[in-house]
Amino acid sequence: MIARVGDKLPQSGTGYGSVRERGKGNPLKVVAFLERYLQPDQTFIFRQMSGLPSCAVRYVARYRVPQHPYSEEKVHYFGSARADKQGVIAWRLFRLQQIATRRYTWLTRNESRRLARLVMEFGPDVVHAHWAPDAMLVAPLCREHRIPLLVHFHGYDASRLMRDRIYVANVRKLLRERAVAVTVAESMRQRLLSLGVGKDRIHCHYTGVPEEYFVPGVRCAPEPGRFVLLQVGRLAETKGHRYAVAAMAAARRSVDGLRLRIVGDGELERDIRIQIDALGMTRSIEIVGRLSPTAIIKEMRQADALMLPSCTASDGCMEGLPNVAVEAMAAGLPVIGTRHSGIPEALRYRERGWLAPEADPEALADRIQRLASDQDLWTRLSEEGRQIARTDFHLPTQNAKLEALYASLVSSVRTTPT
Repeated sequence: MIARVGDKLPQSGTGYGSVRERGKGNPLKVVAFLERYLQPDQTFIFRQMSGLPSCAVRYVARYRVPQHPYSEEKVHYFGSARADKQGVIAWRLFRLQQIATRRYTWLTRNESRRLARLVMEFGPDVVHAHWAPDAMLVAPLCREHRIPLLVHFHGYDASRLMRDRIYVANVRKLLRERAVAVTVAESMRQRLLSLGVGKDRIHCHYTGVPEEYFVPGVRCAPEPGRFVLLQVGRLAETKGHRYAVAAMAAARRSVDGLRLRIVGDGELERDIRIQIDALGMTRSIEIVGRLSPTAIIKEMRQADALMLPSCTASDGCMEGLPNVAVEAMAAGLPVIGTRHSGIPEALRYRERGWLAPEADPEALADRIQRLASDQDLWTRLSEEGRQIARTDFHLPTQNAKLEALYASLVSSVRTTPT
């Protein structure tokens, strides 16, 4: 059974209704804590924390991400002007410090003072830290002042980093000392439970999709002779772009008008462009670069299906549950995905065996061919996906559950003896 936020909250007498009641004139104060505010591909965090009607939210971050696209109206920085761990030598020195101190991350004395001042002048009821390494920075302050700490695991912090013994020891300590965790997928929650932490301290909470992604009415299946695929995400190994390109090369022989539009940029862009050229696919595949959320919604309205060939990277990094999957489902797009991490939790189509194995371009090509040639299948997956997105991933519903968890954490701390 999947344990989701809102299913089995601590019996504190403070539930969803009392959060709403409090929000009428005395909202819960929430610090959204990040080491870096905010990467361009982290829109899901901004819209989640901006969509809490019963909470007053202040962002506190160590560093500012240059040229980020988000509002800074409620953001306060406490770190030095230059980000840490710059270059190979600096990283090696940092690693030596980790080994010597058995701590995964820490703040300077001045940063600790500035952080404490920013947080305590706001007087938060809850600190919501995104990513476990970030939570480790603010945990001592929360411990000292008995502020409930919610640690949000998103992906690499519950996969790649779990290979590091120092990190694992610090996560175990973090979750045993007051902090409560939420994960974006049940599969990720199960990995964290292997640390020996009580089940009541780790919840699965799906990130919601805002209303603007949901298309009204029923979408029409694509006409024969044109089939446009869309892939959205940073050009990184775990996103599986090279398998999508290889699948396109295999499927083009049997699908007329097949095209793929890749939205995003990243460290593998040059390699992907070389692969596209080598396969003679430059007329069929276009890398359009990074786009705004509004532009991505437009791309989804014009596409016929979403490619989601996520895979485990060579360093062990895994996705959580890619937000683009449920965004596309809300938009009525069938999704061609893999059996990777939390993806099966969203792509619960009744079509048997629809999800492809990881790193299998032939299997992906088979799904492309089936979807392009079978309008009934396309329509069925489109309608099923929209229903799943509406039921389990609607942002207002998911954020109401998050507010209820905040309230239960506040209540449990207030009723726990010092």
